Amino acid sequence: MDILNYTYNEQSTFDENPLNAVDVLSLCQFCMIKLEIFDYDKSKTIGIKDLLIREKFDDMNYFKLLLEKNINLLFNLASSPRFREIKIIDYENIVDDDRGSQFSATTYLYEDKFKLIAFRGTDNTISGWKEDFGMSYSNEVPSQKYAKDYLDRYLGDELPIYVAGHSKGGNLAYYAAAKSDVLVERVYCFDNPGYLEGVISEAEKEKLKDISIKFIPDHSVVGLILNHDINTKIIITNSSYLLAHDAFTWAVHDRDFVYTNKLTTYSEAVKKSLEVTLESVDEKTREKIVETVFLDMKKENITTLQDMTDVSIKSVFDIGFSLKDRLLVNDISSLLIYSLIVVIGVLEIVFPNVIIKSVMYLLMGFLGVLGIVNIKRYFTYKNKNKTTSLKHILFGIVLLIVSVVSIVNNVLSPVINPSIFGVILCIYSFSKIKYLVIDTSRDKKWWEQLFIMTIAGITGVLTIVYPIYALSITYTVFSSAFVLVGLINIFNIIYNFNK
Repeated sequence: MDILNYTYNEQSTFDENPLNAVDVLSLCQFCMIKLEIFDYDKSKTIGIKDLLIREKFDDMNYFKLLLEKNINLLFNLASSPRFREIKIIDYENIVDDDRGSQFSATTYLYEDKFKLIAFRGTDNTISGWKEDFGMSYSNEVPSQKYAKDYLDRYLGDELPIYVAGHSKGGNLAYYAAAKSDVLVERVYCFDNPGYLEGVISEAEKEKLKDISIKFIPDHSVVGLILNHDINTKIIITNSSYLLAHDAFTWAVHDRDFVYTNKLTTYSEAVKKSLEVTLESVDEKTREKIVETVFLDMKKENITTLQDMTDVSIKSVFDIGFSLKDRLLVNDISSLLIYSLIVVIGVLEIVFPNVIIKSVMYLLMGFLGVLGIVNIKRYFTYKNKNKTTSLKHILFGIVLLIVSVVSIVNNVLSPVINPSIFGVILCIYSFSKIKYLVIDTSRDKKWWEQLFIMTIAGITGVLTIVYPIYALSITYTVFSSAFVLVGLINIFNIIYNFNK
């Protein structure tokens, strides 16, 4: 059973059975509906059942993939004796592209029994997503201040007040309750990212210690980002990986969630990877990365996730090259790159059967970028050597063709693509022979090149000869090399930095 089944079947009133965590999650999910499309007067109340207007359905949700589920949720809530008398008051929605902020909150009023303040998670605006990333380097993002100010409106309110949110909404709920003087009954956080060290003081944590609780799915990713010192329960989901962030996939039994006492192996691996990556990159570098990417998106007039589907290939590469030109200039950036290499390697080893196809798409995309780079060299070199220039453009065209054909036509069969992968590895390995045998001016990292050449050559041959049977072993060996090279370079950078 999930929250859709629950809201359909549960017919007791709040007088008979008090507000519970499943009720709260259902209403948090419902606050993703865009009330601004209705003729809504903020100074008045509106009932959930008043939103049953068919001609509004197609535009009421930010994410089309969840539209049908939210429409079903609306029908369930509007027809249920438990939820249909709930009123919506004080709805607020703010999107500030200049500040890179997205905030929305809804207050649910049930007669004279309670008020539930639900903070919306990230919607489809680029400003909202930028703000999410901003939490990795900023002590306070705009939506957190909005959330605190919103809760302050209820200072002195006589009704019991509950505060909650899913995803970023959970982050806002806890932050607002910690910073505000409003006395709240309970704080519910659902799979939300945490905070930088020191953002929530020890006194504020103590204030919320006995009245706050966090729920995460057993495949959690978002809920493991940054620190959040709070009592946490793990919910079993019927989905996997990032899809488990979808609250509609969380298991419900009776009037509570179905719990487990541990995260999945995948989630534990992600947790370790996130810790390594965030510890390796300082806050200034995180800010530089985020500002670079989103500034370029703004230049391309990308304001929503839907806009990204209409962006030209040129714009994508412009953003990529801009990021490369601005960031790949120091050891900190290299540290980030090698940390990501380690993360990819670990995921490939732990989940070879799941990750292989994704990695192949990633590889084909990388080849496409490499092809573009080589073609670009042909047109940008001022003093062109005809042989070198021809080699660059031919190599670039071949890589681009392989990339486009593989991705567009989904040429990712267990035989064809490993064979392509094997050929590429062999060519790469052969190219290193000149570097190691002929080039006497090589740098001190010759051992790394020798190691990579050997691994690439062996795995390339194995993959060509045994494309099906050797695939799993090949990926494990190659992924292990990823991890080893990444870790060696991380330690090398840290060692040189400390010197």
